[in-house]
Amino acid sequence: MPQRPDFDLTAESLVSIMDSAGVMEIDSDDKEAFLGVYYDTNPDFFGIYVVYTSSGVQYYNVRLEDVATVGFTGNYLFVSEGKEYVARKFVEADGSWMSDYKMDLPVEVLYRMAITSSSDTIESLINLKLPNFLPEYEALYVYYDEQTKLLVSLVYLSSYGTYARVDGDWVVEDISLPSYQNMLTFEVDSERATELIDMFDEKMGAVSYNDAVDFKATNPEGAQSNE
Repeated sequence: MPQRPDFDLTAESLVSIMDSAGVMEIDSDDKEAFLGVYYDTNPDFFGIYVVYTSSGVQYYNVRLEDVATVGFTGNYLFVSEGKEYVARKFVEADGSWMSDYKMDLPVEVLYRMAITSSSDTIESLINLKLPNFLPEYEALYVYYDEQTKLLVSLVYLSSYGTYARVDGDWVVEDISLPSYQNMLTFEVDSERATELIDMFDEKMGAVSYNDAVDFKATNPEGAQSNE
């Protein structure tokens, strides 16, 4: 069955399977973020259409009745050309391959990351110019007390939101608060971010500057470091 020559999100024959961003797992090995998964009921163009964030619209010659739900997970499974595809929602662990810092991140960050990186694809599908997004950036910062030489906070600062590490989780934070104003800070090496996070979690934040400074970025890209 031929695929629709010009994929159109406004087509009346289009049915949404997953109309929010998520992840497509391919044979349980490869992963790619998507903006939505759709089925075209038009008999001339029936099939699955997935709008990927990096590779754009991909067509799969699969009937809707051959798309299975996976238990109560809200995931969908189909097979095309011998490969198994599972469409699912984001989980924090997806940050390990979506982020330059290769670390778990809040799900809302991953949604924003997927959408921000796909503005060109979105504009082409809806034929509408989107407002300019902030330039994409992300960095992990240590905030510490100069007197005690103890870490006060570990902060993920990005165009997708600002979060502090608290009790093993990322919590929305405001670094303009007075408690941050007298702190010194430095950027963490993206290749070693997970090591420092694990240490911070294990010691419940009781990490010294001397232990943390080993993870300092040698060529920081951000503008927050003030040592």
